[in-house]
Amino acid sequence: MVLVIDNSKPLIITGNSLGGSVATLFTISLLEKFNFSTTKRPLCITFGSPLIGNEGLQETISKYAAWNSCFLHVVSNQDPVPRVLINGYKPFGTFLLCSELGCSCFEDPQTILELLMAAYIESPENQDPNKVFESYGTFVEHLNRKVLCKDTTDHESSIDWTTPLQAGIITKLAAIGLVRSQYKKLSKDKGIGYYDRYKLENCIGTTTTDMDLLKFKKFLACYWEEVVDQAEKRPQTVGHSLRTRSLFGGTNYRRMIEPLDIAEYYNKGLKDYINKGRSKQYIQLEQWLKETEKPSSVPNELKKQNVASSLTEDSCFWAHVEEALISCKLLSSRESSDEEKDSAKKKLIEFEKYVFDLMKNYAVSSEIFLPGSSFMKWWGEYREITRASYSSSLTILLKNDNNYKAYANGSLEFPLNFIDNSKPLIITGNSLGGSVATLFTISLLEKFKFSTTKRPLCITFGSPLIGNEGLQETISKYAAWNSCFLHVVSDQDPVPRVLINGYKPFGTFLLCSELGCSCFEDPQTILELLVAAYIGSPESQDPNKVFESYGTFVEHLNRKVLCKDTIDHESSIDWTTPPLRAGIITKLAAIGLVRSQPLQNVDIIIIEKTEKREKDMAILNKQAFDPTRGLNEIKVYMAYLEQYKKLSKDKGIGYYDRYKLENRIRTTKTDMDLLKFKKFLTYYWEDMVDQAEKRPQTVGHSLRTRWLFGGTNYRRMIEPLDIAEYYNKGLKDYINKGRSKQYIQLEQWLKETEKPSSVPNELKKQNVASSLTEDSCFWAHVEEALISCKLLSSGESSDKEKDSAKKKLIEFEKYVFDLMKNYAVSSEIFLPGSSFMKWWGEYKEITRASYSSSLTILLKNDNNYKAYANGSLEFPLNFV
Repeated sequence: MVLVIDNSKPLIITGNSLGGSVATLFTISLLEKFNFSTTKRPLCITFGSPLIGNEGLQETISKYAAWNSCFLHVVSNQDPVPRVLINGYKPFGTFLLCSELGCSCFEDPQTILELLMAAYIESPENQDPNKVFESYGTFVEHLNRKVLCKDTTDHESSIDWTTPLQAGIITKLAAIGLVRSQYKKLSKDKGIGYYDRYKLENCIGTTTTDMDLLKFKKFLACYWEEVVDQAEKRPQTVGHSLRTRSLFGGTNYRRMIEPLDIAEYYNKGLKDYINKGRSKQYIQLEQWLKETEKPSSVPNELKKQNVASSLTEDSCFWAHVEEALISCKLLSSRESSDEEKDSAKKKLIEFEKYVFDLMKNYAVSSEIFLPGSSFMKWWGEYREITRASYSSSLTILLKNDNNYKAYANGSLEFPLNFIDNSKPLIITGNSLGGSVATLFTISLLEKFKFSTTKRPLCITFGSPLIGNEGLQETISKYAAWNSCFLHVVSDQDPVPRVLINGYKPFGTFLLCSELGCSCFEDPQTILELLVAAYIGSPESQDPNKVFESYGTFVEHLNRKVLCKDTIDHESSIDWTTPPLRAGIITKLAAIGLVRSQPLQNVDIIIIEKTEKREKDMAILNKQAFDPTRGLNEIKVYMAYLEQYKKLSKDKGIGYYDRYKLENRIRTTKTDMDLLKFKKFLTYYWEDMVDQAEKRPQTVGHSLRTRWLFGGTNYRRMIEPLDIAEYYNKGLKDYINKGRSKQYIQLEQWLKETEKPSSVPNELKKQNVASSLTEDSCFWAHVEEALISCKLLSSGESSDKEKDSAKKKLIEFEKYVFDLMKNYAVSSEIFLPGSSFMKWWGEYKEITRASYSSSLTILLKNDNNYKAYANGSLEFPLNFV
């Protein structure tokens, strides 16, 4: 028998336990008999195999690297079999020693012998060969995260980074459970990520926070440059073998180290790293991976589970981020040319798609979402540039902070309902299929935010009516939705007329005949014309004939639409008639309802009805809710109120207390007719809130988002005046009993979109003196605190009332202190005549010097008022 080896496929010989010994001997036999210098050598992989040879065999094979590299022995720390013949027998090849913590490779025979004994965990379970066999299956299944101790980073104290070699050895031993310590990560600062930490340290010239990073980086670079160089110089098959064996380590090196090179490159102010700055070894290592790796568009469960600890697969990811930041700067700069801005826009759209595709495949580390990362910096700038009006698959995902955590734990799903905004979405159907298309389009409009993306267009052919009057009114009143539906109806098709009693049309109807086509939008007109324009004939009973007629209409639509072919009926129109009536006659003639002059009585009735409804629709459209109407007046009135606020502050009282005083004595015309402005603004925002709440979900959301800034300013400026009026009447508990609906809704809108922050930004600090207090109910809390002080001071209050008052005042203290910590309350509260300072005076008398808290410590020092007003007051953690 002649044994022929097929060189087109790799030859792998494997076995478990004693079968591993047989596999090893068979591989040695093959190496002896075949000339593998010109073909692929076999690879022998054993699992839990006992040692098989003496020192002579071990020396013979170990000295010849080409043969030694053909053996990989996988050994579990729970398996006694590989240790059975440890006295007198010697190992050769590479040993992959495995434990629950990880796996590490060793080649030195003496080291392997010692570690086989040292790493063995003896237990009753080890006597069960099935259990041991299953453990090898687990190691193989999770090899991508166990190899080279990727999971052993929980033991921090064991590595002294004196030398890279020592560090590497300790790390390898930790992987097999011999060193119960931790491999220090490049960056332990969880808020920045190792790329940005290195970039920062490289920028300021300090890179020795945890280790001599530059030394290790240089060592690794020299090593892999040499490996790549040798692999490229060797003959094809030998070089390919070297590449294959080095692929895992080279890929990890590239993904870990290249980002650091990218950081250095952009720190120098350079651009276009990928084309101008990338080193040869990274390009080659990436090419090797592409030659062997099977691309996948769907992430496996293991990738999802390990995304938090994994490295980003594209080692040039941060170069793409840096280029995206440069593009954002170009778009924001006034000095950029139109050509530069257009180019920047295209690059940013490409970057969005690139990131989204990586995330879909869980191929980018969740470190990108850390607050201090360059990616989050890009997202902050990009969001400012695009604002709420722009939407895409990536921006929809990034706008929801919960998605960051979901991605990090592998639970973020990427549904198919991300709609690509680059292409129009057209939904169509014929007959009953048209009804399905209509319902599906309504469902899409409800579920998606089409205010910032292209809306779908639903085109039906011969579809029956589907909804009652309620559905028709809901859709018809909102032009943006109504315009999404185009229903093409032939005068020969009976199906659209079947449900004409009780069902109502919406959208635009394109009524077609042999003479032409005309569009109609008024629901009542459509119902009447569907009946009047129907030509009942035997052919109408044949659905195939009717279906073909729609094909004809579509084919010739460019000349049929809007009666372009009806100019042969000149006698139908008296051209002295008004334009509106002339247009209606032309449209009706296109669908065969007006054929001659003089017009028949029936024709005149149809024309007059249609004309009247067209006029009524035009009036309704003109009167439709327009949020931009009155916008200029709103801006003027808000400016007046700002002026009123400024003048009040100059008088040392604050605008809340000034209005409260003037409202009490019935004078509100100090500088302007304040009540008039307040009333107008209230009516406007009541109407705005009402309209937004009545609209379909996604449409109302769009309206809320567009007008959020103005509504928030109105609420923060005007609600304090309503609070003043409320407490002037001697009432209590404004928040639960007196607050208007529009304030509650406007506040809710803000909560749905605003990201809460426990730390104030510099801009808030700088502008605190002129800003409005963020909680528009602040003065209601102050008034309730004053009421609580009165209860505590009163001899008539019961113990229960006093206990309740004390609790409320402690809660009020915490509430005010938290606002101040975040610079979320205006410094006007410290003006001498303010109700807040009145409360502080009463509260100080009640609590006296024996009481102390975070807020009272702060308020007892008058210098803090000025420091807060100019944004320089710091809030240390030692306020108790």
